[in-house]
Amino acid sequence: MGRTIDSSVWWHSRPLNLEKQVKRLALITSMGALVLVCSIALPMQAQDRSPSDLFAEANLLYVQENYQGARTLYQQYVERILASPQKLDKNLGLALFLIGNTFIKTDNYRQALVAFKRACEYQEENDWIDDSTLKIAEIKTRHSSRESLQSALEDYSWIIEHHPRGNCVLAAIFGQGKILIRLGQWQEAEQKLMKVFGSNPPEQMAIEVLLSLGDFYRMPGNALYNLPKSIKYYNEILTRFPKTAPFASTHLALANSYREARDYPKAISHYQKIITEFSDSVQAPLAQSMLGLCYEESSKIDQSLRTYTDIKAIPVSPLLKDTVSHREKKVRRLHKDAIQVKADTNNYDADQGRAQYTGNVSITWNEVIFTCEKATAHINKSFIIAEGNVSCISRRDLKITSQMVHFFPKIRKADFYGEVEINLVNPSFQATRAVAKGKKITYNFESDTYVVED
Repeated sequence: MGRTIDSSVWWHSRPLNLEKQVKRLALITSMGALVLVCSIALPMQAQDRSPSDLFAEANLLYVQENYQGARTLYQQYVERILASPQKLDKNLGLALFLIGNTFIKTDNYRQALVAFKRACEYQEENDWIDDSTLKIAEIKTRHSSRESLQSALEDYSWIIEHHPRGNCVLAAIFGQGKILIRLGQWQEAEQKLMKVFGSNPPEQMAIEVLLSLGDFYRMPGNALYNLPKSIKYYNEILTRFPKTAPFASTHLALANSYREARDYPKAISHYQKIITEFSDSVQAPLAQSMLGLCYEESSKIDQSLRTYTDIKAIPVSPLLKDTVSHREKKVRRLHKDAIQVKADTNNYDADQGRAQYTGNVSITWNEVIFTCEKATAHINKSFIIAEGNVSCISRRDLKITSQMVHFFPKIRKADFYGEVEINLVNPSFQATRAVAKGKKITYNFESDTYVVED
């Protein structure tokens, strides 16, 4: 049967995490430590020790992270209890549960599943059936098949239906919510997550739920996609739990959300916070990579290239290293010879390798300056299209005007279209003199020559 608690506080679903519970048991049975020391000095056979001694020693080994040794003693304890006339003991259910958990600690999920199922077979005086069922469901969710996820949903439902006041109910509802997200059942998933969040869960679960809500509202394809809500829940973690929040992961989630919202100053601020204050975290290299992308999308090309270069000096995964190298090459191809683009607004599509700029656009390359109303930079093909009142200052005494230009920085050439006009400018007198006109003029910046094509 499942453990129950007062209905007024049933929502405090898990009073202590498993490691703390076992540590308390080890302290309560501290005399078992003497037995353990003696057993090391003078080896004893399992049959020479009482079941309670075996259980106490197993707890100590578990706390010491000697999971294989702990499992052996738990199994010996279980065998001794099941061989007794009563076949019962108050710690039998917990021992069976911990056997399964030792398998999880050593990444043996197949054996863990067998162990937890066995733990559920002993109904009498077993307070750990719900916990074992939770573990069974969690192991099933490691698989992506719809059949496995549906089976895990049924396990969670069993806990909720059979022990509605049990201490595993909130964890079961939370588990259902996460599965429903994977199944794309957005409204049902939101209801489950909000039910847990509204039930005043214990601190660690509250943090996990807030993270899940933040992730939920920024998931691609989510019919309930809502970036402001996502940002709200991430920020709530930092304000409600200033001492225990997972700071690096929360700041990374916030930074990514602000980047998606094109709020680059806030995104950059959170990425930088991870890099400077949590430099040893696993999130730090990813934050630096995303910082480079954020600079790139906000047209801060020098900072972007500098950030990508800095990543080479720190250890990163091969996948991240390849990703950063690819991004750096794309940026360098677009901005060869220090191209800088400034505009009132910009929109970068990393998947398409394309950046769009509008409103007072200025493109600087070497000593050449283009101004226009709208520009599109095609990174993969290394060219820029500028449109609307295009003006190009090629040299101090040369100005080209047109309605559109295709600029190819890699080959140092530009094709001007529309009512194209090339003027020589006298800097002293601010006077201009037209030297060429046409519907299309191709200009070579390498040789400072042009061809008029009508």
